Amino acid sequence: MLALIVAPSIVGFVSCLIVSWALWRRRPGPAWRYAALTGVAVALWCAGQAGWWLIGDATTRDIVARVQYAGIALSPVLWLLTGLAYAGQREWLRRGRIAALMTIPALTILAVATNDLHGLVWSHVVPVAGRANADVYFGAWFYVHLIYSYTAGAIGSLILAARFAASPLYRRQLGVVMIGGGLVLVANLLYLSSRGQFAVDPTPTAFALAFTAVGWAMARHHFFRFLPIARGLTIEGLGDGVIILNADGCVVDSNPAARALLGAQGAPLGTTLARLFPSLGARESEAPRELTLGDARLEARLTPVLGDAGQLEGTVVLLRDVTAERIARESLLRAQEELRRANEELARLASTDTLTGLANRRRLDEGMEEEFARARRHERPLSFIMMDIDLFKVVNDRHGHAAGDFVLASCGRALATDLRPGDLAARLGGDEFGILLPDATELQAYEVALRLHRTLAALAHDLGEGVPVKVTVSLGISTLHADDLSPADLRARADRALYAVKHSGRNGIRADDLASAQTVPVAELVGQD
Repeated sequence: MLALIVAPSIVGFVSCLIVSWALWRRRPGPAWRYAALTGVAVALWCAGQAGWWLIGDATTRDIVARVQYAGIALSPVLWLLTGLAYAGQREWLRRGRIAALMTIPALTILAVATNDLHGLVWSHVVPVAGRANADVYFGAWFYVHLIYSYTAGAIGSLILAARFAASPLYRRQLGVVMIGGGLVLVANLLYLSSRGQFAVDPTPTAFALAFTAVGWAMARHHFFRFLPIARGLTIEGLGDGVIILNADGCVVDSNPAARALLGAQGAPLGTTLARLFPSLGARESEAPRELTLGDARLEARLTPVLGDAGQLEGTVVLLRDVTAERIARESLLRAQEELRRANEELARLASTDTLTGLANRRRLDEGMEEEFARARRHERPLSFIMMDIDLFKVVNDRHGHAAGDFVLASCGRALATDLRPGDLAARLGGDEFGILLPDATELQAYEVALRLHRTLAALAHDLGEGVPVKVTVSLGISTLHADDLSPADLRARADRALYAVKHSGRNGIRADDLASAQTVPVAELVGQD
């Protein structure tokens, strides 16, 4: 019989100490200290009750009963502090406020120790025949202690319940807190109203069971590992997903938007971040990173939550669905790229002769300005060739303007192919062309002119009339002089040299330098009469 009476108290004592030791050893989250002390207080309560039955000496029994009251008085307040710490109510955990909350328990312990002097806790004890225990008649202070303990324990349970009720991930923890708190309350009320009908007070055993269940929830689901966020309508209504991780990187909370973004898999309690997002990598960086989840593209931002001592208590993961934003940005980038290419094409068209594919007069003028300045600055040679097609009007009159355009286009392609890299050939209008030769001396310009003359004279333009048409060209060369004031001087001398070729019979090459002011004969150039 005695074993059945004492066993629940011993089991409660052992289980509370084991849970408290586990909390003290692992120190998980902000509430571990108060939760561990709660376990110790409940263990003291259970030990006192078991000791009262196991000890036969009446005096020692009385001492054990009085010591037991330390656990009875402190357990509800420590449970309240556990709830406050878990809920992040740090302003209530300052030393002054904790001391205020401990005032009633301290006075209760003092009143129990000195009860023989005043009888405020129990006024007298009446033995009942046939029972090992007796009827206890309580004094005024006992009811003060009782109301205060009920209030503290209820508030602690309600604070925890309110936190867990905010998230659907914490239904199990919510049930543990509500059932455990209700079990303790019912057990104590039944005992106090029974007037000694119970062999032992079931309250400490019920408290031990509730505390052990909380410890199981802590070990199984990281009950105290991280403070749940202050959710409310703000977090619940956010369009962005919020996932809360504890210090070990396990999910302890999430809002509806996060669960909607993650689809059927959701964010199960206890799942690691690495399992949810294998590509996310380390959690230390707060820089946003982009993730691909099916067809959706998410932006993840990880923010560490630090405790008062700077230790990592958890991480807040903010998820944004940036699919539409990325699609819009990619469309904008494509449009910008198309616009850039269009601008480049417009710039090319603005500086290109569409018929021949060569540069136009505007581009040649810009090139001459640049190369003239460079040649002057670095004292480098610069040459220029003016060229036109001989008797081109005859080609137009005899074969038509379409045939003339065909001849111009063929000559333009040949010019572009036959020039050195860095040379610039341009169509100036009609059948007139200009060729800019950077870093070319007069002799080198002669060599280029001779090569071009031979290339163009050898072209056979098939106009679809059975007999290919051939044309000759005249070229005038100028080379930069020290007294040239602008590119216009260089061009004017080349133009004069071309004019001299035209008036000496066409189909030749002439330089503006008087020392070599002669037209090269046609036979010398092309090897024909």
